[in-house]
Amino acid sequence: MGSEVLSRSRQWVWWAMLLAGAAASAQTLEVESRVSQTNALLAAGRQEEALQLCREGLAQDSTALPLYTAIAAIYAREGRYSLAIEQLETALRFDPRYVLGYVNLGGIYTKLGQAQNAKPHLKRALELAPDQPVVLRRLGEFYLNDQQPGPAAFHLRQAILLNPGDATLYFSLGKALEALGGEPEALGAYQQAARLDIGFEEAYFRAATLARKLGQTGYADSAMAVFGHLQQLSARGLDQAKALRELRKAVMNTPEEAQHNLNLGIFYAEQGYEAEALNQFERALQLRPGDFRVLNRIGNILLHQQRPQEALKRYERAYQLSPDFALAHMNAGQACMQLKRSQDALVHYQRAVALAPQVPVAWYYLALCHLALAQPAVADSVLGQALAVVRTEGKARQSLEELREKIRGRRGE
Repeated sequence: MGSEVLSRSRQWVWWAMLLAGAAASAQTLEVESRVSQTNALLAAGRQEEALQLCREGLAQDSTALPLYTAIAAIYAREGRYSLAIEQLETALRFDPRYVLGYVNLGGIYTKLGQAQNAKPHLKRALELAPDQPVVLRRLGEFYLNDQQPGPAAFHLRQAILLNPGDATLYFSLGKALEALGGEPEALGAYQQAARLDIGFEEAYFRAATLARKLGQTGYADSAMAVFGHLQQLSARGLDQAKALRELRKAVMNTPEEAQHNLNLGIFYAEQGYEAEALNQFERALQLRPGDFRVLNRIGNILLHQQRPQEALKRYERAYQLSPDFALAHMNAGQACMQLKRSQDALVHYQRAVALAPQVPVAWYYLALCHLALAQPAVADSVLGQALAVVRTEGKARQSLEELREKIRGRRGE
């Protein structure tokens, strides 16, 4: 009897631990979601909403350290550094081993030119996490800002070994090497930065300037041509120039955060700079491999570039990661239509309609697919179902009605 009671007691302990773990996991996901939403709001210039979102999160859980970091980032962006410092110090009171708190305090003090305050925080971060690229990057930037290019180059090279896909590391390394007099090596670093991030204006400019100085006029001319192409985007207006400057600054300040690359990619895509957008989306995917929405965005650009086979692979991966993601199925249908695979497209459109019956465009494409398969009666029936299900008014519903009228007109009804 005693052993049975003990066994039940252990089961209860196990279940309690399992439930506690599940609750902690859910809490972590909620905090990560808030941070992601905060970054998206900041990219849209909605600072107050971002701030409110973080405050609401802290009201629920005052120990959610990433939210203090997010608020600090908002204040730092606005130049309210004392408030940013206060947030990070609060986070460190909750957890004196919170590496990102020390890293960001070091970054703020570096920006303020207060080396005596920056260095202890960065050294503490290095003690706690000697193999984290973000720690090594901040130390490299600190030494670079403090006119110590030797230690800067040392730490930046260490960071690159751990994170070789980061263009900002190579760019900073280029500046350190140039200050050390290693101009050929500096040029190589700038060139690598530009290869990794094809929209990195300053990397092209510095590479072109240095290449001309070293007598490499061919490369200098081509780099300046790319620089000129990128400058045209800023020349479109003050709003575009300001937005690009802020988005690029966010990537430079925190290149480890995928959302910044995603935000910059969306901006490029909206401006018609598809190659640069694709480059940023690919980088975001490297940092956040399971992001099905980024895969969908990559697919959209590839589809627009008439590369349906490549696009289809991205859409397939997106709905494999998230089977209920209707948009990926709808876009996969579009890719299949470009590939003249109407029967495959039909399966995707049917799935999209099943997942998102309130989305008019999914029904519209499904009807068009039936027309491509020489099934006008079925297309008519599909549109009838759509008009019965879709409650929204306006152009979307009007398009469904017009397509149905056109089909019926051809059938003589």
